Amino acid sequence: EKDKQRQLCRELTEKVAKWREECLALQQAEADHVAIYLLEQEALLKEEEIKQMEKKKKIKKQLEEYRVEKQQKRESENLLQSHLVEEARKMMEEQNSEGKKRVQYRERLYKTRQEELVIQAQEMEEELREKERRLESLRSLVRVEATVDPQRVLKETKASKARFLSIEDCEVQLQQPLFNMYSFTNDEIMSDKRFRVA
Repeated sequence: EKDKQRQLCRELTEKVAKWREECLALQQAEADHVAIYLLEQEALLKEEEIKQMEKKKKIKKQLEEYRVEKQQKRESENLLQSHLVEEARKMMEEQNSEGKKRVQYRERLYKTRQEELVIQAQEMEEELREKERRLESLRSLVRVEATVDPQRVLKETKASKARFLSIEDCEVQLQQPLFNMYSFTNDEIMSDKRFRVA
């Protein structure tokens, strides 16, 4: 009986020891699995972190390149603008100098024209004086010397006399028949007995 119990205890002890070993092995396997999972997760996190860092570096590099490009573009635009301003200033100076030259040229032309106009006016005045002198000499040759006669205003003129005579001639002509008649007059017709009978 006691041997059986000892044998049973021994078997149970062996089973418990085996079960403990299996539990320990299972726990160790789970721990290893968890450790591997944690390591994998940590590796993934590190990889993601590295990617994020690289992405940030890339974005930072792109931003820096964009800033440098923008700065270069701004500098080139400023340089171009300053160049254009300088050219515009030179052009304005050239235009001003050309304008001054044109103004001086026009002033010279105006003065010359004024002098020519003065000379022409003097020549025309001289020609008019000469013409008036010649006309006066001609007038003196053909001038009629008439005596003063105030009663002449009240007298008839040749034209008025001729007009009055022409009016009298018209009245005489109106009293005469318009056409020559080659037949009987009214009185002759009325005195005819044959006309009375009819």
